[in-house]
Amino acid sequence: MVLCNTTGTNPGGYAHQVADLFLAGKLKDRPAMKAVDVPADTLSKLAGVYREKLTDAVLRVTYDANGKAIRFGGQAVVPTAANILSTTNAERTYTVDSSVPGGAVRITESDGGRSKPRIWEREPPFAPTPQELASYAGDYVCEELGGLTYTVYLEGDTLKVRARPAQRITLVPTFPDGFMADGNTIRFTRNAKGNVEGFRVYAGRVRNLRFAKR
Repeated sequence: MVLCNTTGTNPGGYAHQVADLFLAGKLKDRPAMKAVDVPADTLSKLAGVYREKLTDAVLRVTYDANGKAIRFGGQAVVPTAANILSTTNAERTYTVDSSVPGGAVRITESDGGRSKPRIWEREPPFAPTPQELASYAGDYVCEELGGLTYTVYLEGDTLKVRARPAQRITLVPTFPDGFMADGNTIRFTRNAKGNVEGFRVYAGRVRNLRFAKR
């Protein structure tokens, strides 16, 4: 068993590496991945930020034009069909659906049936102006955590959150109303008038933790 307290690593991959060391020569080799040729332009168009709307988890897809390599969440993948990409160890597959209404792109992640598939949808670019960032500033309270208060404020052109007297965390714009903070997702919510009314936090096992704006 591999124990890890952060969601930014790949404990499953580490476990397999350990198993490979101790079980060398005792297990059958995995079938080799059979990559297919996919135009570089097709792969490069997949790059962007994807969000799992159920949890607000974020998946970044990057494309290296020089190495013609594509990565999902930092992990290298190869095309095994026109719309399917797999990790090099064949543990995960990503099926791309570009026929979503409105020109969106949806990716279904599967681990071979060990857990439920995850659905990722590409988000539009998000580059708020300092004036737009200022609209998020304020005090936010979580009653579920006994009235814990976070203060969101603008420092220059950067949005930050103060969780404790000595703790300052930068909020990095990631998708509309969504920011990354130390590997966690903060998604601001709005009322019927379009005003910011609170935010929700995704931090791995902690999901949809709600903070209300005072």
